[in-house]
This record gives sequence, C-alpha cells and structure tokens, in this order.
Amino acid sequence: MPVPEDPAHPKIWRDVPRPTPAPNDLAIVTASDNAPVGQQYRVFRRGLERAHNMHGWLGGTVGGDPHFPFHDPSVFLLHSNVDRLFALWQTARAERLDPAQVYGDEGDSDVDPNIPV
Repeated sequence: MPVPEDPAHPKIWRDVPRPTPAPNDLAIVTASDNAPVGQQYRVFRRGLERAHNMHGWLGGTVGGDPHFPFHDPSVFLLHSNVDRLFALWQTARAERLDPAQVYGDEGDSDVDPNIPV
C-alpha cells in the first residue's frame, strides 16, 4: 500500500480485484415484481444492496474515514446509480409512488424509536 505524501489529505489509490459480475438493471428492478405488494420493497432493497456492494470492487482507500470516500468520483457514480435504480423500480408500479405504500411491510423500520433524534 503506498504511503501518502500528505497524511492530512491522502491520495486515493486502487487495487482493483477481478469483480464478480453485478446483476443487470432489469434483474434488480424486476426481482420483486412477483412478491406480495407488502414484500416488494424488501425484495428489491436486498437485491439493490447486493448490487451496491461495489465498495469492495473498487479497492484501495475508499474505506476508513467516512468522509474521505467522497473525494472519489466513483462514489458519486455508485450512489447516483443506486438512486437511478430506485427511481426505475418505484415508477414501474403506481402503488410504489404512494409514500404510504412504497416501503410496504417495512414502513419506516429503519427508524428505531429507542434512539433519540
């Protein structure tokens, strides 16, 4: 691993492994279509998270300090693609455009009522 010249602002480097192919867009967006309506978001989210797990594929110094990766343009591209895939999935079915239904059975399950805001 190269030693950065300026420890206050290290450079981004890559050691890109041979990646496992990611699922294509259509496979991600349609994976939940046959699931019950309340389960569709959960199925889609899991597929999206597997496809989003490209952090390891990028290699190098993308990890560590949670703010440093945003110096890397590939992080913006990766997260923009997540947003794009979500929009494709959401607009494929009318009920997914309804804020009360889009997350199905999960609702706002990412919010823990025991953690103060």
